[in-house]
Amino acid sequence: LTFLPYLVPGIAFAVAYLSLFAVPRGPIPALYGTAAILVLIYTAEQMPFASRAGISSMMQLGPDPEEAAQVAGAGWWRRMVGIIL
Repeated sequence: LTFLPYLVPGIAFAVAYLSLFAVPRGPIPALYGTAAILVLIYTAEQMPFASRAGISSMMQLGPDPEEAAQVAGAGWWRRMVGIIL
């Protein structure tokens, strides 16, 4: 899902967002013409780059810090927040 902007051309991505947020749908108001849609689209556009950087840095880290925290008695949540993130 985060790599969707890589696969879809920019014009098609923009048309999809505009058609999706041009009318109110349930609790989400119509965002067409607001600054909120710019923030939403920019976030969706930049997500593949951020996720690629995060994935590569996590792959370089290796399992050693997480295993050390587990041996020290840290729970799953503490390992996730303190080491991985």
